[in-house]
Amino acid sequence: MTRALFFMLAVVCASCGGSPQLRGGSTLAAGSASSGVAIDAWAPKDCRDAKGASAERASRIELVKLPGGARVLVEQRQGYDSLVVRNNFVEGAEVVYQVIIKPADGQLALHEFRLPNAGGKGRLSVARRWRQVESSEHRFRGYVESPVVTCSLEPQARPSTKPARQSASAGQYPRP
Repeated sequence: MTRALFFMLAVVCASCGGSPQLRGGSTLAAGSASSGVAIDAWAPKDCRDAKGASAERASRIELVKLPGGARVLVEQRQGYDSLVVRNNFVEGAEVVYQVIIKPADGQLALHEFRLPNAGGKGRLSVARRWRQVESSEHRFRGYVESPVVTCSLEPQARPSTKPARQSASAGQYPRP
């Protein structure tokens, strides 16, 4: 994602409560843009479901620095609004971004993105069962008990700083 792709990101991220369907993040309609700058990128690889079978997760994950210095994680999936994750904390050598999504079927899912502080590979997991500790009204820390999907996050080429537009979105963020 580039500057032109994120025109509305700062406004969306300022509403810390998010929508009733998300906790710890929000969605960003495709085609929206902001003054944020993508500073790193990853792609999910070697995804597995809870039984060890191969699972598809075609997306691009970017770490975006907003004008005030805050960082958010953005996951882009073809045909869907982007997922913007604000809830984060440092754990050892990783920065952990977590968001809880409640899709139309009502089954809550914790999406956890673990990014290395020093660059390199990260990890992604989606869980239906987790233990949660509240740290403030809009912040929490989830402890995954039973992931339904796990992936390695492979570093990608650094995002371009040239303006670009994204195609229109086809719907809401999908279930895992």
